[in-house]
Amino acid sequence: MSTLIWLGAIIAEVMIAYVMDNSLWMWGIIIVTFGILFWDCLHHGYANQKKAVGGMSIYCFAWGGLVLLASYAEDRIDFCDLTGYVFLYGFGLMFILLGIYMGIAKVIGCNTKIVGKYTGATAYRSKNVTLYTPGFVYEYKGRRYRNTSGETFSRRKIGKMFQQGGSYSIYIDPKHPESFLVRRRIGKSAMLMLVIGVVIFLVPFCD
Repeated sequence: MSTLIWLGAIIAEVMIAYVMDNSLWMWGIIIVTFGILFWDCLHHGYANQKKAVGGMSIYCFAWGGLVLLASYAEDRIDFCDLTGYVFLYGFGLMFILLGIYMGIAKVIGCNTKIVGKYTGATAYRSKNVTLYTPGFVYEYKGRRYRNTSGETFSRRKIGKMFQQGGSYSIYIDPKHPESFLVRRRIGKSAMLMLVIGVVIFLVPFCD
């Protein structure tokens, strides 16, 4: 219930920010609210990737706080569009950190090969593109886990790779067994996140 309240708060804040002329400080509040939402999901056990969700919660608190601080300080110091720098570069850094986590850190961490049972794919839709991430159920050291890997594939590709109820080799992180990969390689989505993050850092603000 509390998670729905925080989600409703974010929607209301976005609507307020949309109608305001100078709303970057309002986006700082929205980012902090996202941090509360992530923390709430973690607190109530809704997060499968606990490490990632916890990290995003901390990041949103820090990023949103810096946006609010920059908005307060902008009129008091001579710095061109300080709030814009903090907001956009924070956005770019988020993509870079997610790309590093999904494409590098997770590949390094998921180094223990086990066998899991394929339970189906979860669809992620973005405009006219739909990608799928595989879900597995597996056991490690006497404990049962059910999660999705976070890797994305086309419907045709994932249909070729897995059959419902079939057993396949997967790679888990022994320190965080709820985290796993079906392939130990840097995925296209992680590379795209890294590229987007770098491009955002190249956006100029001041002449």
